[in-house]
Amino acid sequence: MRTLAFVLALLVPLTAAAQITFERTYGGASSDLGRSVAQTPDGGYIVAGTTRSYGAGQSDLWLIKTDAWGSTSWSTTFGGPQTDGGRSVALTLDGGYIIAGN
Repeated sequence: MRTLAFVLALLVPLTAAAQITFERTYGGASSDLGRSVAQTPDGGYIVAGTTRSYGAGQSDLWLIKTDAWGSTSWSTTFGGPQTDGGRSVALTLDGGYIIAGN
């Protein structure tokens, strides 16, 4: 079993013995925030949050998919010209993701 700590743009998976597996930071030149993380069936992670570094609006919902070691597989943003953000992410039965936010 792993415990995850995701603070700001930092992903740190821990083993059951609280040993750090790896540390990765994500983000750009502006304010970026990870709010929710889930482990994916391939051993990687899906992270939902908010970015001011990327996207089209003041802030946008930010979704990052990583491999098992935290390397970014893909990253995408959603949102309009105003403030948007991801608050929670979960895996769906069909292998996709569902995201809640504003």
